[in-house]
Amino acid sequence: YWHTVDAPLNLELVKRSQEKFKSNPNYSLAGSYICTKLLIDGIIKAGTVEPKAVVAALEGMKYAGLTGEEEVRKGDHQVLKNYYLLKGKPKAKMANKDDYVDVVSSGKSFLPVDQTGCKLG
Repeated sequence: YWHTVDAPLNLELVKRSQEKFKSNPNYSLAGSYICTKLLIDGIIKAGTVEPKAVVAALEGMKYAGLTGEEEVRKGDHQVLKNYYLLKGKPKAKMANKDDYVDVVSSGKSFLPVDQTGCKLG
């Protein structure tokens, strides 16, 4: 996760975090936020809080996440999304306290389900 990602949900989270806490969200806050949002979305889609129904509702679900388009892969529940390679900046190059890395690259690189060793069920 990185707070400068140009995705609508991330921009909304950054705005809310700055308004409420006067700071940008960190990895921990962003992770808690998206996990809670996914759970609520799964409950709404399932129409119940029954765990098996919520899991079934989440499987294969595509959604606008903090990194852009994301998906809960049905075969192993891996969230397919962009990940970021970050490089730390020297203090002299930082524009502010939250400008401590550059995004070197981003992308998705996940093993196919049949190579993960995951056996759900």
